[in-house]
Formats: sequence, C-alpha cells, structure tokens
Amino acid sequence: MQFGKLMVILMVSFAAGCGSGSPTIDASPMSSAREMLEEVANTGVIGGQFQAIEAELDKMKQTDGAKATSLIKQFNQLKAMKDVAKIKATAGNIAGQL
Repeated sequence: MQFGKLMVILMVSFAAGCGSGSPTIDASPMSSAREMLEEVANTGVIGGQFQAIEAELDKMKQTDGAKATSLIKQFNQLKAMKDVAKIKATAGNIAGQL
C-alpha cells in the first residue's frame, strides 16, 4: 500500500512538472517584417523574403492605412535597388518605422 501511495505522489509530481511553463508569445506580423528588413539592412542581400514582407505591409493597411501606404511605397523602391549601400540604408529605414 505504501508503494502505491508513493507511485501516485510521484506521478502527480511528474505530471505537474510537464506543464508548458511560461506561455510562448507569437511574434507580431510587423516584428516579423521588421526582422526580415533588419536582415536585409545588415547584409544588403535581397532574398526571397519580399513576398512575406509585402503581405505583412498589406495587413497593416487595415490598422494604419496611411503609414502602410508610405511603407509600401518605400518598399517598392527598395525592391528596384541594385546598390548595396542604398539597399542597406533603405531597408534599415523601413525597419525603423515598423
């Protein structure tokens, strides 16, 4: 009987420790876009993240249309750039506004 009680106590203790702990917080879409733009600002390399950034900026239109329109205009200019220094500067500028 003592062994049974001990097993129950151990199982309850173990189960209590299996919780998720602190809840995880999903990054907001804008922080995701900001991180991608910061990467471009650091590297000067324009990769496949453009579609994801565009999607996040489009979502922003619902909450802050004027700001989103301005950022989309700057982003479209960024996409056309070839000069690495300009790419870095513009990406950093856009990221700073998010």
